[in-house]
Amino acid sequence: MTRIVRNTLLNYIPTDFATEQTINPLRIFELNNKPIRNGEIIYLCEREIRVKDNFALQIPKDFDLEAFLNRPYYGKSFEQAMSKQKPFLLVMGNTKYAHTMVRFIPVGEMVDAEFGHDFNFCIINTKMPENEELVEYFQPPNPKLPALYIVDTKQSEYVYIDKKYYTKRGIRKVLKKYLAGELF
Repeated sequence: MTRIVRNTLLNYIPTDFATEQTINPLRIFELNNKPIRNGEIIYLCEREIRVKDNFALQIPKDFDLEAFLNRPYYGKSFEQAMSKQKPFLLVMGNTKYAHTMVRFIPVGEMVDAEFGHDFNFCIINTKMPENEELVEYFQPPNPKLPALYIVDTKQSEYVYIDKKYYTKRGIRKVLKKYLAGELF
């Protein structure tokens, strides 16, 4: 039996697939509850096919999740970010729901790489007692989900970022609008 090594599944998938003359609709519908459209269907049931979509696989290898879960912040502290003369992207979230928080680490890296000269980045852990005042001030809409804000340190103002922008592309768009003066 051939042994498939982790992260190499795509190497074992043939370029030609056998097609069924009659499609069994239950096979697909039971998996993802979506109706079958006309056309050819390939049945693949392996999570590694979605490597590009899986945010957990985009976390840096040297990232210490335990340390992140037990810290009041990640990146710059709120006080450090406020003391700088540039705005910052603030992520507020409860690390009790780490699966929703960890996905913003690549966003923070993108902000640093592409907008580091214009923005700082800060993740505030809302479950930590030392951040209670910040939670009261910003009032994140849902305690289980992260909330993103752009904080203007010069004007002492902030704007909440709608969750439809919570992707690298969306955040990039919002930050560019901010820099163009279209958000305040």
